[in-house]
Amino acid sequence: DGGEDVFINEAAYVQRLFDVRYGTCGRSLVLANNPASIDVLPLATHTNLRRALAGIAARMDATEDVLFVWIASHGGE
Repeated sequence: DGGEDVFINEAAYVQRLFDVRYGTCGRSLVLANNPASIDVLPLATHTNLRRALAGIAARMDATEDVLFVWIASHGGE
């Protein structure tokens, strides 16, 4: 259930961690299905994930860059 704050809290934590440790500030993206973030974060839908990954891939240097995808869920469909 995307309405459980645990998922958005974990995603925000991972984003902050990577921003600090790996300098990804301004180069990271969080998609979330939390009603509290609907006005500030894109929804984590198949379409948005596909578009985000395509946009990132178009800008990446495959010989230098690393893409990290972190997904949290209950594990259901």
